[in-house]
Amino acid sequence: MSQERKITQEEINEMLVHYQQYRDQVEALTQQLGVIEMSLSDVERAIATIEGMIGRRKGEESLIPIGAGSFIHSVLTKPERVVLGVGAGVCLEMGADAAKEELVKRREEIERALSDLTKRLSELTGKIQQIQRVLEQVQLAEAQQFQQPMVGQ
Repeated sequence: MSQERKITQEEINEMLVHYQQYRDQVEALTQQLGVIEMSLSDVERAIATIEGMIGRRKGEESLIPIGAGSFIHSVLTKPERVVLGVGAGVCLEMGADAAKEELVKRREEIERALSDLTKRLSELTGKIQQIQRVLEQVQLAEAQQFQQPMVGQ
């Protein structure tokens, strides 16, 4: 930053307000990022489970993942069918291939959202760093001003 003109206290206060707003936004986006990453993981597990079920036969015994690295024993009655949640508590039964296709589309949407969120987070982090640099330079300039000997002493 060029020190051609001195930054006013009002401008410093404004920067501090923006700094806090950006930090609050970063915190909110970081939380959203965690939720989106969990959703992505959930969809990827569902896709992997469907892929593991494709080609299985009726009456075959299987271990079904229930989360947290845990499984239950089951006997397959309709291994070629999947009950897929479509939102608002509504589920549809469909073929395994169609369900996998739908989940792949969801994964792509989630990945786009994750990318957009990561980009926004990076932009905010850049703005925070920019404000920090300016404030550090102002602080340094003020410190140097007080350390200079007074002329005429």
